[in-house]
Amino acid sequence: ETYLVTIRSLAHLYAKERRFEEAFDMYDELIQFLEVIADQDEGELATAYHDMGKIHLELNNLDEALASIQTSLGIRRAAENNENHIAIGKALFDLAKVFLRKE
Repeated sequence: ETYLVTIRSLAHLYAKERRFEEAFDMYDELIQFLEVIADQDEGELATAYHDMGKIHLELNNLDEALASIQTSLGIRRAAENNENHIAIGKALFDLAKVFLRKE
C-alpha cells in the first residue's frame, strides 16, 4: 500500500510540476504494479491510465491520449458496470477533447 501511494503521489507531483518525462515514468511503473494486482483495484488502474492520457492530451500527443483514455474507459466500464459513474463521464469528456483536437 505504501509503495502504491508513493508512486501515485510522485506521478501527480511530477505532472503538476510539468516534469512530464518523470511523470510518465512514474505512471508506467504504477500501471505495471497495478496490472499485477488489478483484481484488487481496477479503479486505481483506470485512473492511472486516464491521468496519463490527460498528460498526453496536454502535450497534444493525441494518439497516445486516445489510447490511454480508451484503455481507462474500458477498464472502468468493466469494473463499474454503470454508465452513470462519474469517472466514465470524465473519460468520455476527455475523449471528446481528443477528437475535437484531431479535427
